[in-house]
Amino acid sequence: MQNELYELKNIEIIWAVKHSSISATFFDECAAEFFKPMLISGFAPETETSTTTTSKRYNITIDKDGFQTSEATRGCALGPDWAQDFNISGRLKERSVIIIYNVELESILSDDQVDQSYLLADNYLSNGQWPLFIKLSDNQVIGCDLLIQATGVLPNSNFWKQECDQLHLASDGGILVDDHMRTSIEYVYACGDVCAAGWNWSKHWLQMRLWTQAYQMGTYCGRSMVLSDVPLDFCFELFTHVTNFFGFKVIFLGRFNGDGVEKPWHLLLRINANKQYIKLIVKDGRIQGAILVGETNLEETIENLILNQIDISSVEEGLLDPEIDIDDYFD
Repeated sequence: MQNELYELKNIEIIWAVKHSSISATFFDECAAEFFKPMLISGFAPETETSTTTTSKRYNITIDKDGFQTSEATRGCALGPDWAQDFNISGRLKERSVIIIYNVELESILSDDQVDQSYLLADNYLSNGQWPLFIKLSDNQVIGCDLLIQATGVLPNSNFWKQECDQLHLASDGGILVDDHMRTSIEYVYACGDVCAAGWNWSKHWLQMRLWTQAYQMGTYCGRSMVLSDVPLDFCFELFTHVTNFFGFKVIFLGRFNGDGVEKPWHLLLRINANKQYIKLIVKDGRIQGAILVGETNLEETIENLILNQIDISSVEEGLLDPEIDIDDYFD
Protein backbone atom coordinates (compact mmCIF):
# COMPACT_ATOMS: atom_id res chain seq x y z
CA MET A 1 0.00 0.00 0.00
CA GLN A 2 2.80 2.43 0.89
CA ASN A 3 4.44 2.01 -2.52
CA GLU A 4 1.20 2.73 -4.35
CA LEU A 5 0.73 5.95 -2.37
CA TYR A 6 4.30 6.90 -3.15
CA GLU A 7 3.82 6.41 -6.90
CA LEU A 8 0.59 8.43 -7.21
CA LYS A 9 1.10 11.79 -8.92
CA ASN A 10 -1.08 14.92 -9.13
CA ILE A 11 -3.80 13.37 -6.99
CA GLU A 12 -5.41 14.31 -3.68
CA ILE A 13 -4.85 11.36 -1.34
CA ILE A 14 -6.65 10.72 1.93
CA TRP A 15 -5.01 7.87 3.85
CA ALA A 16 -7.01 6.44 6.75
CA VAL A 17 -4.71 4.48 9.07
CA LYS A 18 -5.78 2.05 11.78
CA HIS A 19 -2.80 2.82 14.01
CA SER A 20 -1.18 5.95 15.42
CA SER A 21 1.59 5.86 12.81
CA ILE A 22 2.01 4.69 9.23
CA SER A 23 3.32 1.16 8.64
CA ALA A 24 2.82 0.15 12.28
CA THR A 25 3.07 -3.54 11.33
CA PHE A 26 6.74 -3.11 10.47
CA PHE A 27 7.93 0.22 11.83
CA ASP A 28 7.84 2.21 15.03
CA GLU A 29 6.93 5.90 15.01
CA CYS A 30 10.55 6.96 14.58
CA ALA A 31 10.84 5.05 11.30
CA ALA A 32 7.43 6.30 10.20
CA GLU A 33 8.70 9.87 10.58
CA PHE A 34 11.69 8.98 8.38
CA PHE A 35 9.32 7.97 5.56
CA LYS A 36 6.82 10.80 5.97
CA PRO A 37 8.63 13.34 3.71
CA MET A 38 8.55 10.79 0.87
CA LEU A 39 4.85 10.19 1.50
CA ILE A 40 4.10 13.90 1.24
CA SER A 41 6.31 14.63 -1.78
CA GLY A 42 5.73 11.36 -3.63
CA PHE A 43 7.92 9.88 -6.33
CA ALA A 44 10.65 12.05 -7.80
CA PRO A 45 13.56 11.02 -10.05
CA GLU A 46 16.77 10.69 -8.08
CA THR A 47 19.04 13.66 -8.49
CA GLU A 48 22.63 14.20 -7.53
CA THR A 49 23.25 16.70 -4.76
CA SER A 50 26.40 18.20 -3.37
CA THR A 51 24.79 18.96 -0.02
CA THR A 52 26.52 17.26 2.89
CA THR A 53 24.08 15.06 4.79
CA THR A 54 24.44 14.62 8.54
CA SER A 55 23.92 11.15 9.94
CA LYS A 56 22.73 10.79 13.53
CA ARG A 57 23.29 7.79 15.79
CA TYR A 58 21.32 6.91 18.91
CA ASN A 59 21.35 4.32 21.68
CA ILE A 60 17.89 3.71 23.18
CA THR A 61 17.10 1.29 26.00
CA ILE A 62 13.75 -0.51 26.16
CA ASP A 63 12.78 -1.73 29.62
CA LYS A 64 9.53 -2.86 31.19
CA ASP A 65 8.50 0.75 31.81
CA GLY A 66 9.06 1.98 28.26
CA PHE A 67 11.73 4.06 26.52
CA GLN A 68 14.83 5.56 28.07
CA THR A 69 16.87 7.53 25.57
CA SER A 70 20.59 8.03 26.04
CA GLU A 71 22.66 10.87 24.64
CA ALA A 72 22.48 11.26 20.86
CA THR A 73 25.77 10.76 19.05
CA ARG A 74 26.48 12.67 15.88
CA GLY A 75 28.23 10.89 13.05
CA CYS A 76 27.76 10.02 9.63
CA ALA A 77 1.59 -9.88 -0.87
CA LEU A 78 1.09 -9.51 -4.40
CA GLY A 79 4.42 -8.16 -3.64
CA PRO A 80 5.41 -4.53 -3.66
CA ASP A 81 5.62 -3.99 -7.42
CA TRP A 82 2.12 -4.74 -8.69
CA ALA A 83 1.47 -1.11 -9.75
CA GLN A 84 4.83 -0.39 -11.36
CA ASP A 85 3.57 -0.78 -14.95
CA PHE A 86 0.55 1.48 -14.51
CA ASN A 87 0.32 5.21 -15.12
CA ILE A 88 -1.26 6.40 -11.88
CA SER A 89 -1.25 10.15 -12.45
CA GLY A 90 -4.14 12.53 -11.85
CA ARG A 91 -5.16 15.83 -13.40
CA LEU A 92 -4.35 18.12 -10.50
CA LYS A 93 -1.40 20.47 -10.71
CA GLU A 94 0.23 18.87 -7.71
CA ARG A 95 -0.13 16.05 -5.23
CA SER A 96 -1.56 16.44 -1.73
CA VAL A 97 -1.75 13.96 1.16
CA ILE A 98 -3.98 13.95 4.24
CA ILE A 99 -3.43 11.26 6.89
CA ILE A 100 -6.19 10.30 9.34
CA TYR A 101 -4.90 8.17 12.22
CA ASN A 102 -6.60 5.66 14.55
CA VAL A 103 -9.62 4.94 12.35
CA GLU A 104 -11.05 1.99 10.45
CA LEU A 105 -13.37 1.66 7.48
CA GLU A 106 -16.92 1.23 8.76
CA SER A 107 -18.94 1.21 5.54
CA ILE A 108 -19.00 2.17 1.86
CA LEU A 109 -21.88 4.42 0.82
CA SER A 110 -23.28 5.46 -2.52
CA ASP A 111 -24.37 9.05 -3.08
CA ASP A 112 -28.03 8.36 -2.29
CA GLN A 113 -27.15 6.49 0.92
CA VAL A 114 -25.22 9.32 2.51
CA ASP A 115 -26.89 10.81 5.56
CA GLN A 116 -26.95 14.54 4.89
CA SER A 117 -26.21 15.19 8.54
CA TYR A 118 -22.64 14.10 7.87
CA LEU A 119 -22.16 16.52 5.00
CA LEU A 120 -21.33 19.57 7.06
CA ALA A 121 -20.49 22.80 5.29
CA ASP A 122 -17.01 22.90 6.80
CA ASN A 123 -16.24 19.25 6.05
CA TYR A 124 -14.22 19.68 2.88
CA LEU A 125 -13.51 15.93 2.75
CA SER A 126 -17.18 15.30 1.92
CA ASN A 127 -18.39 18.39 0.07
CA GLY A 128 -19.33 18.08 -3.58
CA GLN A 129 -20.56 15.28 -5.80
CA TRP A 130 -18.64 12.02 -5.52
CA PRO A 131 -19.28 8.55 -6.96
CA LEU A 132 -18.36 6.99 -3.62
CA PHE A 133 -18.53 7.92 0.04
CA ILE A 134 -16.56 6.24 2.84
CA LYS A 135 -17.71 6.25 6.45
CA LEU A 136 -14.94 5.85 9.03
CA SER A 137 -15.17 4.53 12.58
CA ASP A 138 -15.04 8.10 13.95
CA ASN A 139 -18.25 8.86 11.96
CA GLN A 140 -16.37 11.00 9.47
CA VAL A 141 -17.61 10.66 5.89
CA ILE A 142 -15.20 11.12 2.98
CA GLY A 143 -16.13 11.57 -0.67
CA CYS A 144 -13.78 9.99 -3.19
CA ASP A 145 -13.39 8.76 -6.76
CA LEU A 146 -11.54 5.57 -5.88
CA LEU A 147 -11.09 3.43 -2.77
CA ILE A 148 -8.03 1.23 -2.30
CA GLN A 149 -8.35 -1.13 0.65
CA ALA A 150 -5.36 -2.70 2.37
CA THR A 151 -6.98 -4.68 5.16
CA GLY A 152 -4.23 -7.16 5.97
CA VAL A 153 -4.43 -10.94 5.93
CA LEU A 154 -6.47 -13.34 8.07
CA PRO A 155 -6.53 -17.14 7.62
CA ASN A 156 -9.66 -18.23 5.76
CA SER A 157 -9.97 -21.61 7.45
CA ASN A 158 -13.55 -21.74 8.71
CA PHE A 159 -14.75 -23.38 5.52
CA TRP A 160 -12.41 -26.33 6.04
CA LYS A 161 -13.13 -26.57 9.77
CA GLN A 162 -16.88 -26.78 9.13
CA GLU A 163 -16.35 -29.70 6.77
CA CYS A 164 -13.88 -31.51 9.04
CA ASP A 165 -14.09 -31.03 12.78
CA GLN A 166 -10.85 -33.02 13.29
CA LEU A 167 -8.88 -30.20 11.66
CA HIS A 168 -6.95 -28.38 14.38
CA LEU A 169 -6.77 -24.59 14.26
CA ALA A 170 -4.48 -22.19 16.11
CA SER A 171 -5.79 -19.32 18.22
CA ASP A 172 -5.45 -16.94 15.25
CA GLY A 173 -7.60 -19.20 13.05
CA GLY A 174 -4.69 -20.61 11.05
CA ILE A 175 -4.59 -24.33 10.24
CA LEU A 176 -2.10 -25.78 12.69
CA VAL A 177 0.84 -27.53 11.00
CA ASP A 178 3.91 -29.33 12.33
CA ASP A 179 7.53 -28.92 11.21
CA HIS A 180 6.75 -30.86 8.01
CA MET A 181 3.69 -28.70 7.18
CA ARG A 182 1.37 -31.60 8.08
CA THR A 183 -2.07 -30.84 9.50
CA SER A 184 -3.93 -32.91 12.09
CA ILE A 185 -5.51 -34.84 9.20
CA GLU A 186 -3.33 -37.63 7.82
CA TYR A 187 -1.91 -36.94 4.34
CA VAL A 188 -3.23 -33.36 4.38
CA TYR A 189 -0.73 -30.48 4.29
CA ALA A 190 -1.15 -26.72 4.55
CA CYS A 191 1.17 -23.80 3.85
CA GLY A 192 1.13 -20.07 3.32
CA ASP A 193 -1.25 -17.54 4.86
CA VAL A 194 -3.87 -20.12 5.81
CA CYS A 195 -1.58 -22.07 8.14
CA ALA A 196 -0.10 -21.46 11.58
CA ALA A 197 3.41 -22.74 12.29
CA GLY A 198 2.92 -25.09 15.23
CA TRP A 199 6.50 -26.18 15.85
CA ASN A 200 9.01 -24.67 18.28
CA TRP A 201 10.31 -21.63 16.43
CA SER A 202 13.93 -20.71 16.11
CA LYS A 203 14.94 -17.86 18.41
CA HIS A 204 15.20 -15.41 15.50
CA TRP A 205 12.28 -16.51 13.34
CA LEU A 206 8.64 -15.48 13.50
CA GLN A 207 5.63 -16.11 11.32
CA MET A 208 4.20 -13.17 9.39
CA ARG A 209 1.68 -13.62 6.61
CA LEU A 210 3.80 -12.23 3.80
CA TRP A 211 4.04 -13.35 0.19
CA THR A 212 7.74 -14.15 0.61
CA GLN A 213 7.08 -16.40 3.60
CA ALA A 214 4.16 -18.07 1.84
CA TYR A 215 6.51 -18.88 -1.04
CA GLN A 216 9.09 -20.36 1.35
CA MET A 217 6.46 -22.46 3.09
CA GLY A 218 5.07 -23.70 -0.21
CA THR A 219 8.50 -24.79 -1.44
CA TYR A 220 9.28 -26.58 1.82
CA CYS A 221 5.81 -28.16 1.92
CA GLY A 222 6.35 -29.65 -1.53
CA ARG A 223 9.62 -31.25 -0.44
CA SER A 224 8.01 -32.58 2.75
CA MET A 225 5.26 -34.26 0.75
CA VAL A 226 7.86 -36.16 -1.27
CA LEU A 227 10.57 -36.73 1.36
CA SER A 228 9.23 -37.76 4.75
CA ASP A 229 12.54 -37.17 6.57
CA VAL A 230 13.44 -33.78 5.06
CA PRO A 231 15.01 -31.50 7.73
CA LEU A 232 13.41 -28.17 8.59
CA ASP A 233 14.46 -25.67 5.94
CA PHE A 234 17.13 -23.10 6.83
CA CYS A 235 14.74 -20.27 5.89
CA PHE A 236 12.97 -20.95 9.20
CA GLU A 237 16.18 -20.29 11.14
CA LEU A 238 16.14 -16.51 10.64
CA PHE A 239 13.24 -14.27 9.68
CA THR A 240 14.08 -12.31 6.54
CA HIS A 241 11.94 -10.10 4.35
CA VAL A 242 13.03 -7.78 1.55
CA THR A 243 10.64 -5.23 0.11
CA ASN A 244 10.33 -1.56 -0.91
CA PHE A 245 8.80 1.35 0.96
CA PHE A 246 8.45 4.75 -0.72
CA GLY A 247 11.23 3.95 -3.16
CA PHE A 248 13.66 2.59 -0.55
CA LYS A 249 14.95 -0.95 -0.34
CA VAL A 250 13.94 -2.29 3.08
CA ILE A 251 15.30 -5.42 4.77
CA PHE A 252 13.91 -6.98 7.94
CA LEU A 253 16.05 -9.48 9.84
CA GLY A 254 15.33 -11.59 12.92
CA ARG A 255 13.27 -10.06 15.72
CA PHE A 256 13.22 -6.72 13.92
CA ASN A 257 10.41 -5.25 16.05
CA GLY A 258 11.66 -6.52 19.41
CA ASP A 259 8.72 -8.88 19.92
CA GLY A 260 9.83 -12.01 21.72
CA VAL A 261 13.09 -10.47 22.94
CA GLU A 262 13.34 -10.53 26.72
CA LYS A 263 13.49 -7.05 28.25
CA PRO A 264 15.50 -5.03 28.90
CA TRP A 265 17.07 -4.64 25.48
CA HIS A 266 18.22 -1.57 23.63
CA LEU A 267 18.26 -0.04 20.16
CA LEU A 268 21.11 1.18 18.06
CA LEU A 269 19.89 3.68 15.47
CA ARG A 270 21.50 5.48 12.57
CA ILE A 271 19.39 7.97 10.67
CA ASN A 272 20.64 9.63 7.52
CA ALA A 273 17.74 11.83 6.44
CA ASN A 274 16.21 10.84 3.09
CA LYS A 275 18.89 8.18 2.57
CA GLN A 276 19.23 5.55 5.30
CA TYR A 277 17.51 4.29 8.42
CA ILE A 278 19.24 1.52 10.40
CA LYS A 279 17.79 -0.02 13.54
CA LEU A 280 19.40 -2.83 15.53
CA ILE A 281 17.80 -4.69 18.46
CA VAL A 282 20.57 -5.56 20.94
CA LYS A 283 20.27 -7.83 23.99
CA ASP A 284 23.28 -8.59 26.22
CA GLY A 285 25.71 -7.41 23.55
CA ARG A 286 24.21 -9.52 20.77
CA ILE A 287 22.03 -8.40 17.87
CA GLN A 288 18.57 -10.00 17.86
CA GLY A 289 16.97 -8.19 14.93
CA ALA A 290 17.42 -5.36 12.45
CA ILE A 291 15.70 -3.02 10.00
CA LEU A 292 17.84 -1.71 7.15
CA VAL A 293 16.39 1.03 4.94
CA GLY A 294 18.24 2.30 1.90
CA GLU A 295 21.50 1.13 0.36
CA THR A 296 23.29 0.24 3.59
CA ASN A 297 25.29 -2.78 2.32
CA LEU A 298 25.06 -4.19 5.85
CA GLU A 299 22.56 -7.01 5.35
CA GLU A 300 25.05 -9.87 5.02
CA THR A 301 27.13 -8.74 7.99
CA ILE A 302 24.12 -8.16 10.26
CA GLU A 303 22.60 -11.48 9.21
CA ASN A 304 25.78 -13.30 10.25
CA LEU A 305 25.97 -11.39 13.54
CA ILE A 306 22.42 -12.48 14.37
CA LEU A 307 22.85 -16.11 13.32
CA ASN A 308 26.20 -16.55 15.07
CA GLN A 309 25.25 -14.39 18.07
CA ILE A 310 28.65 -12.70 18.08
CA ASP A 311 29.25 -10.41 21.06
CA ILE A 312 29.51 -6.82 19.78
CA SER A 313 29.94 -5.19 23.19
CA SER A 314 33.52 -4.09 22.54
CA VAL A 315 32.66 -2.40 19.23
CA GLU A 316 29.07 -1.37 19.85
CA GLU A 317 29.80 2.34 20.23
CA GLY A 318 31.22 2.59 16.72
CA LEU A 319 29.25 -0.20 15.09
CA LEU A 320 27.03 2.14 13.06
CA ASP A 321 29.66 4.78 12.43
CA PRO A 322 29.62 5.22 8.63
CA GLU A 323 33.36 5.88 8.70
CA ILE A 324 33.98 2.32 9.94
CA ASP A 325 33.68 -0.62 7.54
CA ILE A 326 32.21 -3.34 9.75
CA ASP A 327 32.25 -5.79 6.83
CA ASP A 328 36.03 -5.93 7.02
CA TYR A 329 36.04 -5.98 10.81
CA PHE A 330 33.90 -9.13 11.08
CA ASP A 331 35.33 -10.98 8.06
